[in-house]
Amino acid sequence: APISLARQVERAVDALLPTGECNLAMVAKLVEIHPRVLQKHLKAQGSSFATILQSTRLRLAQYHLSNSTIDLTTLAMSLGFADLTAFSRAFKQWTAVSPSRWRQQAD
Repeated sequence: APISLARQVERAVDALLPTGECNLAMVAKLVEIHPRVLQKHLKAQGSSFATILQSTRLRLAQYHLSNSTIDLTTLAMSLGFADLTAFSRAFKQWTAVSPSRWRQQAD
């Protein structure tokens, strides 16, 4: 069965986040669709690039915080955040707890 466009975008985000090159244009290039067309198709499916980026970052952050000892700054950078503060702020908005608290609760 063909993979949904949203799933293709999620896979592209997974691949691009650690490179620091994760943006709409690069993801569109990987899935071989013009960025505006990609946005239009995702919107028609009730999604968006920003939503997929956020959910992928959250999923990866939760996984690494629960299953590895990666330091928080390295994790923040690998998820495409400019610094630890930006990552911590976003993570707390998503989960209502800080990344370090999430890690403690996962132990």
